[in-house]
Amino acid sequence: MKNGLKLCLLAAAVFLSGCGWFGGPTSVAKDYVYSLRDAKYDDAFKLLSDEYVKSQGEATIRTNMKGFHELLEAQKARGGISLENPKETIEGNNAKVYFRLKGGGENNTVRMGFIMIKDHGNWKINQFD
Repeated sequence: MKNGLKLCLLAAAVFLSGCGWFGGPTSVAKDYVYSLRDAKYDDAFKLLSDEYVKSQGEATIRTNMKGFHELLEAQKARGGISLENPKETIEGNNAKVYFRLKGGGENNTVRMGFIMIKDHGNWKINQFD
């Protein structure tokens, strides 16, 4: 009985991961923002595609990450941040994710966009929109 339950749970996890519930483009975009919010720059860096890193350079990316962290910290201090209205489209190995980043007040909302590709089998951020 225990083996049957394990098999069912494994099958459900595989099915859900294929649907984008775990590790899909929206999840990657949210993980990126939350990693920067928490100053986990290495975790955020791992979510970027090799192509993006080569085109921008690691030093520039890390500087930009720290700047974005400071903006998120300011919003968090004003009442927190939330990611709202996610919109995801997937076409083959390409995806786009858009959502609103709301922080510290009613009129403090920014639209964020992520262009993603499958990189070594995982969704990675390849560009920001």
